Amino acid sequence: MGICCTLILHAQVSKTVNVLAGELASALTTEEKNTITNLTVKGTIDTRDFETMRELLPILEYIDLSEAKIVKKTIPICAFLFCSNLKTVKIPSNIKVIGNGAFQDCSNLVSISIPEKVTSIGRTAFMNCINLSTINISKKIENIGED
Repeated sequence: MGICCTLILHAQVSKTVNVLAGELASALTTEEKNTITNLTVKGTIDTRDFETMRELLPILEYIDLSEAKIVKKTIPICAFLFCSNLKTVKIPSNIKVIGNGAFQDCSNLVSISIPEKVTSIGRTAFMNCINLSTINISKKIENIGED
């Protein structure tokens, strides 16, 4: 008797959406939520949309928010907590704060650029991002939390 192994490979699936705050979940089909690896978001987003990215897009690797407007100009607390597939994030240039634990435990995060307007990075924002090899931080940073 032989042992059968199944290898599941995920093809890269890219999607660009233009949304209003809180509408990301409804802008994607169930199939898209389960297959998108590369997501570009345009329009306005808020904490509900970060929750969608964190909780409903399980294989998301690349997020481009560079053309999105985030309601409170803040990457929310725990925005991408435990998004272990996440490798690259592009943050909008108008962001001023990166919240506590925003990227905590994103163990495959490799690269992120902190926009010039960011003045505060919360505690544990990049805790356990063990593969983070490239991070650009502005000279305007006034506060970087511990861990």
